[in-house]
Amino acid sequence: MGVPILFGWGKKGKQIGYIGIDKCPNCKNYAHFNLYEYANNFRLYFIPILKWNKKIYLVCSRCEAAWELDDEMKKVFIAESLTSPNQEITTLIWNKVGKIIEININSIMEKYPDDFITPLVELCIANLCDEISDIASIRKISLKYLEMIFDNDKAK
Repeated sequence: MGVPILFGWGKKGKQIGYIGIDKCPNCKNYAHFNLYEYANNFRLYFIPILKWNKKIYLVCSRCEAAWELDDEMKKVFIAESLTSPNQEITTLIWNKVGKIIEININSIMEKYPDDFITPLVELCIANLCDEISDIASIRKISLKYLEMIFDNDKAK
């Protein structure tokens, strides 16, 4: 009597990186974006043996629209995922930045009508730098939040 050989094949996807919050061109919402790898695979006894036809996609967490990345864009987004804070920290910063901006936007716009963006971003950094040491991420997320506020192309 022989030993049964269990094997399988198919397509499998897995998250390989987190990019941050940005505007989705499909649903027009500001949402989290992740990198996913999809590949055909062959398994022997549930152990992956071979992977082929590997593709990387950028995926909106809100509407799940996905865009296949070419080789150059793969490099850009993989590098971005290595320097971005994780989704939990990004959400924390986003929410705190939102509160700071909502409380102060009118007074800052009155005081600095020609350039209110810079003082608002600096205010967010000053308020958050004691608890979040990643000033570059605070700056980036603050600018993205302000972009969302003044975006005229609203979500569907």
